[in-house]
Amino acid sequence: MGCMVITIILGLIIINTFMYMSLFKVAKKADEELEILFKKHNFQQ
Repeated sequence: MGCMVITIILGLIIINTFMYMSLFKVAKKADEELEILFKKHNFQQ
């Protein structure tokens, strides 16, 4: 019983870590795209 609980907790931690990492990558990519958009906008003015 105790072994199963530990396995479930470890599994949840691993899933959360992967989700957090992929979210971080998406946020970083979006941030770079926003910077490019701002630069283009500034050049036009």
